[in-house]
Amino acid sequence: LGFKQSKVDPCVFIRNKTIIVCYVDDCLIFSPNEEADKTSFKDIASKFESTDETSCSQTVESYLGIKVDHYPDGSFRMSQPHLLNQIFAAVPAMAE
Repeated sequence: LGFKQSKVDPCVFIRNKTIIVCYVDDCLIFSPNEEADKTSFKDIASKFESTDETSCSQTVESYLGIKVDHYPDGSFRMSQPHLLNQIFAAVPAMAE
């Protein structure tokens, strides 16, 4: 397929300007345009059972329990509010 595994993170694969992030069977495709997203998805689907091609053009709102907030300037923030709530509930003194 032509993707090279990142030397920094084994769950990240790169081909040209397309980046794929995979964890077990959940993957995200990042690329400069929708056409590159769809091409990458079709390439992957030709080798692996794949679903949810319709989300290729969607903005990521959450992934593996990580909430992604997007801002008008193109920046974003990632957080894990559910995990923090679990920690606060487990340690009542932290909530004060």
